[in-house]
Amino acid sequence: MAKPIELGLELKGQDAKNFSRYMRNPSKYDTPDGRRILREAVALDISIIRR
Repeated sequence: MAKPIELGLELKGQDAKNFSRYMRNPSKYDTPDGRRILREAVALDISIIRR
């Protein structure tokens, strides 16, 4: 029988600190390129769903 898939992510050390800092103010780390890439990804996702 197949083993159940375990979902989750555990951050430790500096990774956990960086993530916590990011979550307190994500817009501080926002860039024009990041917003452009996100818009393109959303547009691609919508075009795939509509097929």
